[in-house]
Amino acid sequence: MKRALALTLMAATLSTTGVAPFAAPALALPFAMDSETQVRQAFETTMQEYRQALAEGAGPDWQTYFDRFEAFRGRLKGKAWERRLEAVLVDCAARAGSPVEGRGVLDADAPDWLLLAGGRALSMAAPAEAREAYGRLIEGFPKSPLVGEARMALGELLLPEDPSAAARHLTPLAQSGASEPLAERALFLLGTQGPEQERLSRLREHRARYPKAANRFAVARAMAGLDGLSAAERLDLSGTLLEAAEYGPAERLLKGLDSGLATFRRGRAAWRQGDYDRGVALLKKAMRLDPSLRPRALVTLGQLEEKRKRRPQAIAYYRQAAQDKGDAGLDAFVRWSALYRRVDDEQNARVVDSGLIQAFPRSEEATEARWRFLWRAYQAKRYGEAKLWAKRMGDAVLVKVQGPSGLYWLGRLAEREGDRAEARASYQRVLSKNPRSYYAWRARFRLAALDRGEADPGFSVRPVEVSPRAEDLTPLFEAKPQGDYLRQLAAFPAPVRELAYLGQVDPALRHAQRTGASDDLKAWLSLQGGRYSRAIVFSEGTDPYLSYPLGYYPLVKAAAEPQGIDPLLLTSLVKQESLFDPQARSWVGALGLSQLMPGTAEWVGKKVPGPVRKLTDPFWNLKLGAYYLGWVQKRLSDQPVFAVAAYNAGPNAVKKWIDANGQEDVDVWVELIPFPETRHYVKKVFSNYWTYRALYGK
Repeated sequence: MKRALALTLMAATLSTTGVAPFAAPALALPFAMDSETQVRQAFETTMQEYRQALAEGAGPDWQTYFDRFEAFRGRLKGKAWERRLEAVLVDCAARAGSPVEGRGVLDADAPDWLLLAGGRALSMAAPAEAREAYGRLIEGFPKSPLVGEARMALGELLLPEDPSAAARHLTPLAQSGASEPLAERALFLLGTQGPEQERLSRLREHRARYPKAANRFAVARAMAGLDGLSAAERLDLSGTLLEAAEYGPAERLLKGLDSGLATFRRGRAAWRQGDYDRGVALLKKAMRLDPSLRPRALVTLGQLEEKRKRRPQAIAYYRQAAQDKGDAGLDAFVRWSALYRRVDDEQNARVVDSGLIQAFPRSEEATEARWRFLWRAYQAKRYGEAKLWAKRMGDAVLVKVQGPSGLYWLGRLAEREGDRAEARASYQRVLSKNPRSYYAWRARFRLAALDRGEADPGFSVRPVEVSPRAEDLTPLFEAKPQGDYLRQLAAFPAPVRELAYLGQVDPALRHAQRTGASDDLKAWLSLQGGRYSRAIVFSEGTDPYLSYPLGYYPLVKAAAEPQGIDPLLLTSLVKQESLFDPQARSWVGALGLSQLMPGTAEWVGKKVPGPVRKLTDPFWNLKLGAYYLGWVQKRLSDQPVFAVAAYNAGPNAVKKWIDANGQEDVDVWVELIPFPETRHYVKKVFSNYWTYRALYGK
């Protein structure tokens, strides 16, 4: 009895915050349903949970959701509300693996949006009925804004068994103008899975029309396996494959091509595959064939010699390449300096950094070099010299989200001198640049200490009660909805709004793209559909709730708390690791929300109870990531900042840095992290954390 009551109360609490529980308690509705208004309120609350479950794919009990929605049968008044109920019932039934009988989707008077929503649900369990639903929409509603969506869905459904029939639906989309968001996807499918005799022409068209599309690597791989490519095409495709780190296929394409660029690319492919001598020979030949390639080839030769640990030869190549006034010269300076610093040759590193600043004074890399001079002086306790370098850095930033580090440390150095006025002025300037950056938060804490005598919290982590924001979408069906995003969405075609209410936001996003809607509206729509990474990318930065969503928060909280980790810290880490994309994969092979390497995941998985799932499963990935973060934190003085650094660089490296630099002033310790990637990572995670606390903490 107590357990049932607790589950019901939990569902009610989560419902009012728009957060989905892991398994929805049967028929746990948080409102008495005595009036039509209360029925609508209860339905919307359950819909919020359902939309969240759809978005996060967290393995909810779909049958229980079906039962909860079934409780509304006969209570919702109005045909439109009854149809919305039918749409979610058929979806829940299909996801639960229960028999699906159309449930009104294929009725003679079914509207276009119900045919599309129902077709998508039916495609999971009854493909023939799904094809019928899409066909009815295309034929019965030729002017509907959803016809393109139906053509795409039907084409994808038909491709495996009948490519020619699929092409009849995908071709009109592929031939649409540049304003049609589905055109690129249709052309990609035709080129990779359509009728074989048409594939090469479709792929060529895709490369011409969409050279920067996300599918460009897959297109290049597909073309590389086809006959009939010209020499120019082979050379062009090799560049794309090298960019995708597919060196073997790239080299096979280049076979028989003897131009300078082809030879240069063959040399790159050879050294990347470990054939160093052949790589050197080809790169030197490329320089002879085409002298314009000399700077790039010299940098590549330097990289090659570094790889086989021949530092003098690498330095010689970098020194020659640094004479170039373009990108290759800048790259040479950066690699040359880094090589000296890796072997603790600070004297020569300073010389190279001075040359970099002189040759490329306005570059981000020059700002990094000035930062290194600042910290060389600071570590040597030459604080006056450090202050000069801080002034030279000025408003420049190392990484945009961090804010101006020179201004912040100008303030810290002024504090050291006792000049509170200068310190305060520097901190205020930092805050005016980017109020949610790392250095802005640090400046805010220092100002509070100066002005109000408050203790600087530093990098301490103090859990707070989190209040997620929920969005009631029922005003979409009212005359004058309140709220900027709802008002904008209310102007969209009615079928598009209906699908957005059902949690299917892609049609609305594509309509927004066609009509030139604001990026913030696209971000808001992405957020409603749980496309957290897209929300962050679209966000213009004016609405922080779009840039800092609480992605997968119920799962994050459940994973973090047993490990003694603040859920907001894990949220901040996941945002930095994957932008809340459960399918994220790094170039080194890290997977999922927490970006775990398979080997690490296998080791952690043996220590975490529960059935092993795929690393892309949000629940399992977060559980493993939280365990690993907690494990390193316990081994590093229980300090979250050290744990975050260790999550990126490993606990052994962090122990060495603690021994070398102490831990009395953690602000300084972070700046002295020798790995730039880890240093920036720690700053980004903590700027995320401080922002999340401010936005969502009660």
